[in-house]
Amino acid sequence: MIHNEPDITRFSSEFTCPVCKGHPDDPRRNGSRCFGFLSGDGVFAHCTREELAGALEENENSSTYPHLLVGTCRCGTRHGEPSTNGHKKIVATYDYTDPRGNLLHQTVRYEPKEFSQRRPDGNGGWIWSIKDIDPVLYRLQDVYRAILAGEKIRICEGEKDADRGALELGITTTTCAMGAKKWRDSYTQVLRGADVELLPHNDKAGREHVLSVAKQLRGVANTVKVVELPGVPPDGGDLSDWIEAGGSREALDELPGTTDSVHTVVPGSSLESFGAYRIADCEDPRPREYLIENFAETGHATYLYGGAGTMKSLIGTLACISVASPEVTSFCGLPVKKHGPAVIFDSELNLDELVRRTRQLCAGLDIVVPRGLYYKSAVGQPADETFPSLLGLCQYVEAVMTSIDSLGFAVRGSAEDYDDMKHALHDHIDPLRNAGTAPFIIDHKPHQGDNLFGSVAKTFHGRYIFLTEDLDSELHTPGKRNVRVTNKKESFGPKGRKIHLRFSFTPKDGPISINVVGSPDIPDSYEDLSPEARVQRTLIAGDKTKKELAVATSIHLNTLGSLLPAMREKGMIGHAGKSGREIVYTVSVKEDNSHDELPRTTEGIGAVVPGSSLEEENSIHPRPLFL
Repeated sequence: MIHNEPDITRFSSEFTCPVCKGHPDDPRRNGSRCFGFLSGDGVFAHCTREELAGALEENENSSTYPHLLVGTCRCGTRHGEPSTNGHKKIVATYDYTDPRGNLLHQTVRYEPKEFSQRRPDGNGGWIWSIKDIDPVLYRLQDVYRAILAGEKIRICEGEKDADRGALELGITTTTCAMGAKKWRDSYTQVLRGADVELLPHNDKAGREHVLSVAKQLRGVANTVKVVELPGVPPDGGDLSDWIEAGGSREALDELPGTTDSVHTVVPGSSLESFGAYRIADCEDPRPREYLIENFAETGHATYLYGGAGTMKSLIGTLACISVASPEVTSFCGLPVKKHGPAVIFDSELNLDELVRRTRQLCAGLDIVVPRGLYYKSAVGQPADETFPSLLGLCQYVEAVMTSIDSLGFAVRGSAEDYDDMKHALHDHIDPLRNAGTAPFIIDHKPHQGDNLFGSVAKTFHGRYIFLTEDLDSELHTPGKRNVRVTNKKESFGPKGRKIHLRFSFTPKDGPISINVVGSPDIPDSYEDLSPEARVQRTLIAGDKTKKELAVATSIHLNTLGSLLPAMREKGMIGHAGKSGREIVYTVSVKEDNSHDELPRTTEGIGAVVPGSSLEEENSIHPRPLFL
């Protein structure tokens, strides 16, 4: 080897190759992995991607191509300048020092906008990671001086804002490395006894960050106040935007905490010191941020559970596709309200199978595979490693949804132990929620009952809970599957609402198409009817087989197996003949005034077109799952 291992820095998920942006932990088979390293002097990036090598010769000892990071590289690119092929240029560095001014670590900013962390190696070079040290607050010398002088300290989100506030407004500012939601307890202790004001970015993530910091500072700092800057852009406006719009120190000093009545924490006061809010003084609540209306919501967990063969994994994948693809506007007849990246977190299958399924489903929808759909495997890996990695991935790609299939295999805890499951949800699922990602959790159903398997902790945890059931039993038609999705928790959607889905499979890994049968919202007046009345009302619309009745009435085939003979014996229904080997049922031909009480309508009950077979319904004008 021409390089000694201690003299190099190998690329990792925290320090990616500056040439190809890859690292060894990238997913297989997508052509992005890089097993290279940075030379000890920081002059060369040794990349393993041959397609980016140009005229560079491969180093036989390391199987890498040495790219010159400053100046003209023989690959044909100047890596120190912006280009059109994704290479980065360092445009700023921000020093984090100890109270004496000695450099401890540094944030590096690139163009296109991206950040990385590094620290001195003691020999004039850099170690491109800070995971093995205790990082400090930015502008730490100014922070300690302000505490001793009793001056106010402003916490910004980002080094650029902190520098502009200090240099252009003359205020004491600080921030933490790696941005929002990276606050540490050690930072809180530094600010003990200080007067602190937090200046959030004007977006959801910025507000969540400063409120989290304010909560940690409560009872430690002398005073804590959150001040939202007026007039900054709504998509993340910050202190720099406010300064550029003419903001001054005097104007900043006069700004009240715009969330004073809601979020300001001033220890010693009669109300705010308890973290309590006067509801009459609160601002209007923000509207619920649905991804799929009444089905999935930003920052909340959805559970989809059922027995084997109830299509729950396919439905979970469909949900991710519908959110990730801007071509999709409706899922299960419900509006898709927000699109964004989605991650499939798989603990049961593998990449090949998920790629196959995704392509089949997208072909059935007649859309391209969305670029914002990602896959991560958890098979055979401990939850303490996979979930933090999943959280990092979701933050990196800004995922709005992640499907977790399935919960039991992913967390590996005891599903029936309340404390075990409570801690698993708190440690692994809630960080995703706090980061603004909606967990879509696939889970199993016990052999007895129709509740979520195991502890009720999951029932308390889920904002939306849905049960999937097989409507075909062992009588399903080849290439067709009928399932029912039932809302089991009345959070914001009607409990008991049923959605009938028909899956159509094409041989040889062909397209999978899905139709909604009937209406996703069965009216309460129909739900309240007895099973006999539901059968009669449905048969008024047209004669049907037992399987067709199961789909139209939401009554299980096994129940119909005993119900229909009893109704025929009572004269409530009759036989109209056979369709193949199946009996076709009809309403009784004798006079029966009870029929007058049943409105002759098929609206909203998912009835099949009179005379059609189960497979033929919707064949002329199918109602697609995704519109």
